[in-house]
Amino acid sequence: MNKRILLIGSCGGLTGYYLAKLFKQSRPDLQLWGIDSGDPSATSFYLDHSSKCPKASNPVEYFDFLIRYINENEIDYYLPTHSVETLMVSKYEDRIRNNTRVKFIISPYETYRKFNSKIDSYYSFSELGLNVPKLYLSEQDILFPAFAKPEIGSGSRNSFVLDGILDYKYFKKKYPALVVMEYLDGHEYTVDAVFDNKGKLISYNQRVRMKQMGGATIFTKNEFALIDIYRDLIRLSQKHVFKGVVNLQFILKNEEAYYTDVNLRYASGGLPLSVVSGINLPELLIALLDGKTIDPELYQSDRKNRIMYRCFEERYIVEDE
Repeated sequence: MNKRILLIGSCGGLTGYYLAKLFKQSRPDLQLWGIDSGDPSATSFYLDHSSKCPKASNPVEYFDFLIRYINENEIDYYLPTHSVETLMVSKYEDRIRNNTRVKFIISPYETYRKFNSKIDSYYSFSELGLNVPKLYLSEQDILFPAFAKPEIGSGSRNSFVLDGILDYKYFKKKYPALVVMEYLDGHEYTVDAVFDNKGKLISYNQRVRMKQMGGATIFTKNEFALIDIYRDLIRLSQKHVFKGVVNLQFILKNEEAYYTDVNLRYASGGLPLSVVSGINLPELLIALLDGKTIDPELYQSDRKNRIMYRCFEERYIVEDE
């Protein structure tokens, strides 16, 4: 019996590496394939096959390649992972479904449009009565220290604490699309959440981000004692349709959550902690893609005060002379 084939998109990134490693260990019934626009990476050690592809930011070339690749190789499942990739897959979802038989799960493009812009995200939170940092829409309104991040984008790249007007003028000139907001001195949380094909919340885990490197969390711990945002997740999912894996970020200050981001993709760093804590992604994702009925009780976080330390490891390969 031939093994079914699981294709991991943007496999060279941190998320792709982790998923390939995880599936290799827990799903020997699957062939693991990967595509990435960059050079081969350490992920190749866990893949049965890998290929280079166009960048997802060039949708014409990317989807011509993707559809041909899926059909020629009879790919069964497709997991996009990178923020640009998932955005484009959502936008061109019908094209993929109409031209292949591959199974994948993605949030609707309308949801991406709402939360891809930081300003639109904050308005969406506010409409539901959720706390957000105060936005400074003009230079005269800024109270320092302030925080700045790109209006469009994910992660912490090009995000800065502004100590004064000189900082603001420097970074605004360098990055004109920066959004400036109130600086909140509090604990940063990430929530890993999973929704089914109908947009119903299956499970979530919330954790404090203790240390990051290059935007990815390398030291994080579960934390439910100070706050539990279950009701906020339900309110969000009743207003907006989420499907598959989503991560939210908020800052806890004075026992109140102030929401800063919704990313319609896997969290890039601390996801392993949520998996070890009970949200068995390999099993859950394949069950979702196969359209099986999900028992949420089987995929709940144990909520233990578990800490994750992410360390680096070395891999070596000798190229043929």
